[in-house]
Amino acid sequence: MRQVAELSIYSATDNPFHDVNLGQQFRWHKKNEREKKMGLSPAESQRRDVARRQEAKEELERLNRRRAEREAEQRLREEEEVRMQRLAESAQMAEWIAKDGNFQLDQERRRAAIRVKEKRAKAIDFLALNLRYVNPIDDEDEDSEEAGLEIDLDEPYNILDVSLHVRLQYALPQSREESLPRPGARAA
Repeated sequence: MRQVAELSIYSATDNPFHDVNLGQQFRWHKKNEREKKMGLSPAESQRRDVARRQEAKEELERLNRRRAEREAEQRLREEEEVRMQRLAESAQMAEWIAKDGNFQLDQERRRAAIRVKEKRAKAIDFLALNLRYVNPIDDEDEDSEEAGLEIDLDEPYNILDVSLHVRLQYALPQSREESLPRPGARAA
């Protein structure tokens, strides 16, 4: 207690408690008198005080350990909640990305159909239309939109035959070119 008073910013003469004995150890005089009446010796009384202080110290250590355990559990719980929240957010973000991808794909299909209708189609638009007829989509509104779409589409194998013939024509010398079949001509 004396060490605490020395570390304190108060002096023995100037303190808010108006205690002139601030630097001295406090003694319970009434308690000491009662213990004397009970027949306890000062040594026995001191031993009891030491045991009581030791019990209080052990109790304080137990309480501090338990508080540290509760804080660690709380921290783990909060980390788990943050992790679960991140997982939920990432799942929602993945769902949004998938919906956005489907929306973009749908828009590309619609643009391809519009370009074909307006006779300004690109090669990829013909491929998209061929794929649409191979793998039809189960949307009713698109079927009604494209029901009036009438264009002459080449069969996919004809497109490949023509490009293969053109490629072979430039790759082979002139003497072998005559032996190659012409596009549209059937081999015997």
